[in-house]
Amino acid sequence: MERNVFETATLTDSQPETNENFEQLILKADDLASDGDLGSAYLVYLRASKHKEFKPSNLSKLIDCLVENLKMAQQISNDLFSTLTCEICYGLLIDPVTVDCGHTFCNSCLSGIVNCNICQNVVTPDFNRNLNVLLNKLIRGWIPEYKDILDRRKRVEALLVNKMYNECLEIIEESLKLGLEKHIYLSMRSRLHMENGRGDSALKDAERVINLKPNWIKAHYHLGEILIQLGYTEEAIRSYMTGLSLNPDNPDLRETISQRMFQFIKTSTPEEALRANVAKSSMIRQRTHIHDPEDSIDNIKRKLDDAQLPMEEINCSLCWRMLFEPSTTVCGHTFCKECLKRSLDHSPNCPLCKSSLVQMLKHRLFSTDKIFELIVKHFYPQQYSEHYSELLTESLCVSGISDREMKVPIFVCVVTFPGVRCPLHIFEPRYRLMVRRCIENGSRTFGMVRPMSDNSYANIGTLMYIEDVTYLPDGRSLIITQGSKRFTVLDRSYVDGYNVANVRILEDEPIPEAERQDTMNLHDQVLEQSREWLATLSESRRSKISQQNGDIPSPGLTEDEIKEKDGPIWLWWLISSLPLEEQYKINLLEKNNLTQRLRFIQSVLKYLSEMQQQR
Repeated sequence: MERNVFETATLTDSQPETNENFEQLILKADDLASDGDLGSAYLVYLRASKHKEFKPSNLSKLIDCLVENLKMAQQISNDLFSTLTCEICYGLLIDPVTVDCGHTFCNSCLSGIVNCNICQNVVTPDFNRNLNVLLNKLIRGWIPEYKDILDRRKRVEALLVNKMYNECLEIIEESLKLGLEKHIYLSMRSRLHMENGRGDSALKDAERVINLKPNWIKAHYHLGEILIQLGYTEEAIRSYMTGLSLNPDNPDLRETISQRMFQFIKTSTPEEALRANVAKSSMIRQRTHIHDPEDSIDNIKRKLDDAQLPMEEINCSLCWRMLFEPSTTVCGHTFCKECLKRSLDHSPNCPLCKSSLVQMLKHRLFSTDKIFELIVKHFYPQQYSEHYSELLTESLCVSGISDREMKVPIFVCVVTFPGVRCPLHIFEPRYRLMVRRCIENGSRTFGMVRPMSDNSYANIGTLMYIEDVTYLPDGRSLIITQGSKRFTVLDRSYVDGYNVANVRILEDEPIPEAERQDTMNLHDQVLEQSREWLATLSESRRSKISQQNGDIPSPGLTEDEIKEKDGPIWLWWLISSLPLEEQYKINLLEKNNLTQRLRFIQSVLKYLSEMQQQR
């Protein structure tokens, strides 16, 4: 026997008390709902509804808890047919189109869609999307009935638009006899019955649709609308709630439920509330697919169980390996996500049809094609896993060798320093790839070195951390980096056109206890000299330094800072700002003795001061 989850509540729970505080009632009801006592919570909400402050948004917690109960009862099918199902109409994907987020729907179902029906991400409206070429080809090859299904759908849609209901009903009845997508045609017939005032027939068809497709959100919403028109408010709320549990982020359905439940509670008496079964266990009971012997979809499923997919059908046309993290362009072609990105590093056009993909670059729309990824994993699970391991190794940007040694990608550009900011314009294809990998694998780190005259690069450099990135519409990017640690290069190699190196971290030698005070005194002298030098600079020169290196870090040197492995950060900022030849800066970067660096900088500042006095 089904048990009403409200039955533990008593009639006295619903009796309004004198001078009850509205906010306390809502808090109490929310707490009861959170604890799973939905019956008592409902009755406290009923008491709160007697206050004039009561509004639909006060039921948010109750709706959340009811939805969570429903979600726990749901089961997701993972067969191939379910993979090839449109999440809007719950029928076979007809003319499949893949949108920004990587989800795929029937082309006709996308009309007027603003947000993805699955993840609620915005569907960019100004894209002229083509059919998913490869997916469309596979579906047509696997399912011979595809053309008949497509033709019937388009004929019915055209008749509905022209309000030719009798002709439309004839095709619907014919399609139902053939067993083609019965849930879609039953839903259409239900709507036609409702249009013609045949509410009972509309309700019967709507319930059959849910028996066939228990996870179709649209079916639950349609059933709720019929029940409302027939005066069955409680049952309607239950149907809306089931639909919301299938997509809790659907704002329109959530608003509908809030309004319907608000009206229901506002007009209920305590006795009616005790009989209410909005949260009855039947509401959270999992509906299962009811086998229909006339449903030809079962035949299609059996064919898909025997479907084959040769490896060459799902090879990327850029790398000629099995598609990995497939990404489908707005023109409908599918490539490995990384292959597509690398191609667009060189040209903003589709590698196959040469259509412009500037909008994809502008909005960074490189989502994985969810259906295609499931298809590849379905047919080749082991190969996909192995491919993942291979690509992970290839794209690894920073890997540890020991505590002080690591392998890092190398950006050959300028001399940089620990703690000092360095903005960069990334435009070369090889560095676009390198920076993208650094960001995507989470390290956000690369090595920066100065180029040498022999087409090589310096042995000394600095690890840079990417703090921020701004992508430009054509694929270039502006990044803000900051130096972290110094390193020396041990050996060099290449990966996909850019340099990589095994490096060893450089650290300052500890300053002997007996020399620390002298070093701190020297530091204070250099600090004062640096302030005097900065004061001699023009406003435009100081502004340029600040724009390039950022503001000067807090100067000073404490007992703890003198033990730092790179010394005080402000000193590196000063070195970066001084008018020194690059080789001198590299020499300072290499010095692992703070006292020696201070003495060298002191001599430079003294020279600059003398030059200033001679002018």
